[in-house]
Amino acid sequence: MSTNPLLAPFDLPHQAPPFDKIEGSHFLPAVKQAIEEARGNIEAIKAASGEATFENTIVALETASERL
Repeated sequence: MSTNPLLAPFDLPHQAPPFDKIEGSHFLPAVKQAIEEARGNIEAIKAASGEATFENTIVALETASERL
């Protein structure tokens, strides 16, 4: 599969997606990869050995699935 435009950084103003490059077949692989990334981010938060703080717990959880 070629590069999925939904997984690449958006370089248009306001981080708008490149709608002219997106096909229906891009959505499912992008969502699956974003879910795996979010799971990995949450596992990293859970595995952190330091003291839990607002920044390394709440903020980290809030942004763990940002790509999704």
